Amino acid sequence: MNIAVFTDNFLPGIGGTENAVLNYATELCKTDRVAVFAPDYKGVLTDGYDERFPFKVIRCKSHKLTKNDFLACPKSDKNFKAALNEFKPDIVHCQTLAPISNFAAAYAKKHGLPLVFTAHTKYMFCYRNSLKSKMLANLAVRVISKGIKRADAVCTVSRDMANELRAYGVNGDVTVIKNGGVARDNRFTKPETVAPKFLYVGLVIKYKNVGFTLNALSRVKKSGIPDFTFNVVGTGPHVKHFKKRAAKLGIGENVNFIGKITDAASLDKFYAESDLMLFPSVFDSDGLVVCEAGNMGTPSLTLEGTGASERITDGVNGFTAPNSVEEYAAKIISVMSDRQNLRRVGENAKNLFTDWSANVAQYKNIYTELLKKD
Repeated sequence: MNIAVFTDNFLPGIGGTENAVLNYATELCKTDRVAVFAPDYKGVLTDGYDERFPFKVIRCKSHKLTKNDFLACPKSDKNFKAALNEFKPDIVHCQTLAPISNFAAAYAKKHGLPLVFTAHTKYMFCYRNSLKSKMLANLAVRVISKGIKRADAVCTVSRDMANELRAYGVNGDVTVIKNGGVARDNRFTKPETVAPKFLYVGLVIKYKNVGFTLNALSRVKKSGIPDFTFNVVGTGPHVKHFKKRAAKLGIGENVNFIGKITDAASLDKFYAESDLMLFPSVFDSDGLVVCEAGNMGTPSLTLEGTGASERITDGVNGFTAPNSVEEYAAKIISVMSDRQNLRRVGENAKNLFTDWSANVAQYKNIYTELLKKD
């Protein structure tokens, strides 16, 4: 099969969708011909950048929106459209529900090709944050829901994301296909430290609940654990805000804003040397960093009922807490009071994800069934 994968979020951008598309396409191209159609990240890409991938990458013109987000403009890019026609796809698979998917859906309809959508992102969060208007955000989501309804198959990465689509007015069948994971060798030894080491990895932005974590850690410090370290790995628009917030809460000396880490081994070192990943995000539909931390033997503390918590059984392969600063802080204190149990849970966390081959196998079954209908 020739599978055309369309995404508004791809490398060199940083995020869960970018990594999911990379790993999915890498696995899929072992058996099928794959091309990823993505923005050109104008001014960011270097010559020969896309040669590192084992599949074809076709870029379209784009305009910069933020440091990590670019608006794809495929309709005005003749070379992009010519490359798509030359690829001759059998399946059109949209891995985002943003502008490039509208172009892809129109192409699929024109050429009578099966159209698959996978939803990774809670767009209402994103639009309310970027548009600063609930009315405009609702309008944008309605446009997205209309696009989804054109698909022959709709998939999500979690039950939480499936419920989000229901809220958008998507009432048809939705298939949940969990993201896979890439097991990496743990070459690091978890240090025997008295002072706890906590970790967050991700975008440093308000809707990822970083402020919630700082508030909880302030309570932890006041409750008798004064010497912890909290490493925040990532970048984003609210780093300065959270630095000031940490200082105001009296934990400025405990919190280190590390910045962006793109080297896998360096990131794995942070994962492996931490005691607990603090990830109370209600935004993330899956939370791949929870799996990455688990792969290094570090369990996560998430919020109950979130996408990031779906793989976790509390006290077995990770921890969950109610959506309350007080109860989240209490859970941190409880978890750190039993280091032996923490290590046991960390060992179990190494099995949070399945290999990407299982993810791709489910998609290939969908592709095959859709092609039979044609």
